[in-house]
Amino acid sequence: MTQREFDTIVIGTGPGGEGAAMKPAKTGRRVAVVEAHQAVGGGCTHWGTIPSKALRHSIQMLADYRRNPLFQRTQHQIEVEFPDLLRARQRHGPGHL
Repeated sequence: MTQREFDTIVIGTGPGGEGAAMKPAKTGRRVAVVEAHQAVGGGCTHWGTIPSKALRHSIQMLADYRRNPLFQRTQHQIEVEFPDLLRARQRHGPGHL
């Protein structure tokens, strides 16, 4: 087994963990990060805040489009259903921001 030494070990890669890891790393310290999930980013990145904001943004854009008098004549040309909004959220989720 390879043995390594670190100045700091951070558990979790959410916003708090990222900040906790960056501060010592910027001063040249050796930092290890432990994450339970395959991808870094924590809950807010993968199933919480960021995907929710992407979904909310898509819904807001659709609502703005439907209220805008400039587009009143073209509204019937666009049909958006909830699964379409979920796909848009996935395209703009982690790794696609």
